[in-house]
Amino acid sequence: MKRHFLLFAVCAYTIGLMAQGMSAGYYDAIEGKEDSVLKSTLSQIIYSPGRYEAGERYKYGTRAVNEKHTHNYTWDGFVQTDMREDGTVWDMYSNRIHYMLLDTLGGVSIPDLEIEHCFPKSWWGGADNDAYKDLHHLNPANSRANNKKSANPPGYAVTNIDECSDIFRMGKNSAYGTFLVFEPCDEYKGDFARAYFYISTAYEQLQWQSNYMDNTSYLEFKPWLQQVLVEWHRLDPVSEKEITRNNRVYAIQHNRNPFIDYPDLVEYIWGNKVHTPVDMSQLVYTGSEAYELPIETLVSRALPATDVRSTGFTAHWKDAGNIGYELDVFTSSKTGHNDTILNMSVFNKASIQANSYFSTSGSFGTTGTGKGTTTFGTNSNPLVVTISGLTIPANSRIVVRAMAPLKINNTAGAQMKISANGIQIALQTLTHDEEYYSFPLPAGTPSIVIEQGNGKLFNVEQLFIISGDEVITHNSLNGFPIVVNGTNYTVMHAMEIDVPVYYTVTPSGLRTSTPITVIYDGTDAPTAISFPDSNQPPARKELRDGQMVIIRNNTIFSTLGQVIR
Repeated sequence: MKRHFLLFAVCAYTIGLMAQGMSAGYYDAIEGKEDSVLKSTLSQIIYSPGRYEAGERYKYGTRAVNEKHTHNYTWDGFVQTDMREDGTVWDMYSNRIHYMLLDTLGGVSIPDLEIEHCFPKSWWGGADNDAYKDLHHLNPANSRANNKKSANPPGYAVTNIDECSDIFRMGKNSAYGTFLVFEPCDEYKGDFARAYFYISTAYEQLQWQSNYMDNTSYLEFKPWLQQVLVEWHRLDPVSEKEITRNNRVYAIQHNRNPFIDYPDLVEYIWGNKVHTPVDMSQLVYTGSEAYELPIETLVSRALPATDVRSTGFTAHWKDAGNIGYELDVFTSSKTGHNDTILNMSVFNKASIQANSYFSTSGSFGTTGTGKGTTTFGTNSNPLVVTISGLTIPANSRIVVRAMAPLKINNTAGAQMKISANGIQIALQTLTHDEEYYSFPLPAGTPSIVIEQGNGKLFNVEQLFIISGDEVITHNSLNGFPIVVNGTNYTVMHAMEIDVPVYYTVTPSGLRTSTPITVIYDGTDAPTAISFPDSNQPPARKELRDGQMVIIRNNTIFSTLGQVIR
């Protein structure tokens, strides 16, 4: 397949992983069909019963550990369909960085992300059917944007704007009515549209229970919504991410989204080619070399370096549609040493029950399935968690990753109170976005208590206790950071064997990328990019020697940066 621009040949996913092509003759039956007959023929081709069960892979306390591999759940599917090569999660509702995590029982979780039905389940009555479990329209989604989206339809938000995240917003448009609509960034408008076209085709036998749908026409969408979806489909052509995801869902569910494979089919059913019989020989297939991929925008992502030599290397990054990129190249020096005394890398009810560090009183709840979080208490019956049985050395800190869960009412301004040896050491107001909070601990502390500070709910997603005097300093190389045009830059630097150098990229107006580690092994031959096989167990985050790192197969895959400052 072609690209509209010269881009270093790395896919957002690792191409080939579970990317089995469709079987020969998969769409042959649509030849010569048109309008409602074409749509019904596609429905017969792509409807395939049998889906991942909706929800987490392992429901704590309901199945024995040795049963966890016998059940396939949506979060397992996301490992295959929505994980990038660096372990981060592809979230079309937010540009925030999240990682696939493994809990102590082998289950998968993605903190602060939820399973979102792109096509709202309430539009068909919410029945637990195959549509409810269909990965072609299920996505890991930012919890704030997901809850704001609710069952509202897609559309152009014009007034009453609510910026749910950096790439997703809600609003109203008088051209449609008085209801709210959701609008993703341009990069994902086509993704959403093709998911809607897929559901309305694969499950056309359903009786829609939404004012935005029409049961009297094979087109099924109300005219204004049909217009929005067709425009979004045209605005945002099928991307490499969609092609790969379609292949991976096909490997799981054994059915495909035809509007990703053959985008022109949208025009034959809803667009400018209605009443025209399909001629398969004239359709552009996105899996072919002839298909021209669009520029993918709004993704700030540095890519692994190539041509690593004694004299330097070439840095690469994903095209974000920007003219200028700030490239920072730096070394990292460390003084002192930290030890991790306690590491609750995934915080959940099962881990509390399994560890002697915790005693609880009051109520216990969770904010949903599969996110590895704990809700501290209720407004009327707060939960107190006590960490005991530890000897705290000098120069120790407690690090808590916490947030005020947006999807629960009355959490704005929630406060986390931490006490050590009966003395309050922190009263931290939390945001709706997950953050790391770090507080010093007195030596010898016999117990640490974490509780609500003002009666409002909050989540704790990770918890560490670190001891030591480690200080990590990032030192930019001479002349960096610099503003660079294009998507690569040759860095001239005297590389020492096994001494890492790092770089980040910040497109104008976007967040800084995850740091890339560059290590010279003494070989000056050109190097090619290679990624770990994402079919291996999911990556997870751990805190090691004061740095958050990505672990895959018990090996450090990449370093995310220092947490303790």
